[in-house]
Amino acid sequence: MPALRRPLAGLAAVGAAALIAGCGGGSDSSSADEFRSQADEICADANERIGTLTEPGPPAAVLPYLQAGLPIQAEELERIRELDPPDDLQADFDEATDLLQQRQDAIQQAADRIEAGEDPEAVIRDLGPEITRLRDEARVKAGELGLTVCGAADDVAATTAATTPTAPTTTAGPSAGGGTATAATGETAEYVEDVGAAVAALRSFSQLLQGTSSLEDLRARIPQAQAQLDAFDEAVGRLDDYTFDNATLEAQRDQLAAAGPQVSAQLRRFLTAAESGDAEAIQSVLPGVSQALTEFQQAATP
Repeated sequence: MPALRRPLAGLAAVGAAALIAGCGGGSDSSSADEFRSQADEICADANERIGTLTEPGPPAAVLPYLQAGLPIQAEELERIRELDPPDDLQADFDEATDLLQQRQDAIQQAADRIEAGEDPEAVIRDLGPEITRLRDEARVKAGELGLTVCGAADDVAATTAATTPTAPTTTAGPSAGGGTATAATGETAEYVEDVGAAVAALRSFSQLLQGTSSLEDLRARIPQAQAQLDAFDEAVGRLDDYTFDNATLEAQRDQLAAAGPQVSAQLRRFLTAAESGDAEAIQSVLPGVSQALTEFQQAATP
């Protein structure tokens, strides 16, 4: 029986590592982490600027709102394009920026038509579905790129269809756009750093597991893995310190803060099972690990 349990435990460790590596997406390199951090900071900056604009109420306010938001988004997209993503993220990055350029063009078209005298409500009804489609496709790319703030926010600017210019409330990052998220505490960048720290700790945990070839090797790495989970817990714990005016970003923060402890608990169960040397116990906790990581990833890249 021991001879069979060792390879089984090794396969379980590799399986858990693959699950964890998927959280955050893309490359595990420091250059990828730097790229994600830079992109999310650009989105956070644009979000704060967009958040200072007054959302339109009457139809007459739609055009000024669009015209005020478009330059902010154009500048953001230009800054995003100046980033240098790792090679394994380049294709998704190119697709994301192309989608966002198409979306920016559609928003500009809406503004031009309204300025030419068309009814704002009719223009939004006409172009809104296409703008939303481009937003949703770019949001998928945000998840594939492992971004958080850039893909976090919704782009509904008002509560009625008659006064909702779907475009300018989102920002042009390599995702669906950042939206109108503005931290009430003015600490959006710090929030981005803490989410990034949590994801980086999970990646480091994954890298430790991916390097194991036997149960004995896995058990030797447990102290290092526990240290990474401690770092993850600290970063997730800091998410409770933030409050956001934007409902969508606040919902993301709340979901990450709730999902994080579940991830930690499941991964610590995995390490406990590994320490016991019981291959069946290791296998039994993997479904819980998978579910917790999936919920965390979904919260990070809505």
